[in-house]
Amino acid sequence: MWNSGAGWNDGTSKEWPDWLSATWSAPQQVGHVRVLTIDQRDQPASQPGLPGYDGRGRPSLTGPGQRSPQLRLSVPAELQQRLKTRAEQEHTSISQLAREALERYLAS
Repeated sequence: MWNSGAGWNDGTSKEWPDWLSATWSAPQQVGHVRVLTIDQRDQPASQPGLPGYDGRGRPSLTGPGQRSPQLRLSVPAELQQRLKTRAEQEHTSISQLAREALERYLAS
């Protein structure tokens, strides 16, 4: 994070999707998220904001203006806790871990 939490860069320029997660010690209600794009002479932005994001929910994994298919499943509480712990360790989301695991499984 830049400037004590005022900026973020995932370190993979022009590679998407990008992810940023935030973790608090207790549940929080987030009422507002502000996204700013650097657009300076020495750091020009190809376009402002988030490509393919219309401001509702999360950006599409399928493509701009398209809904991403969703998958819902039930797991034992112990597995959910293990997933939560691993996601926190890897600074990612449970959904991202599940997508990666499914990709590896289907590729084998």
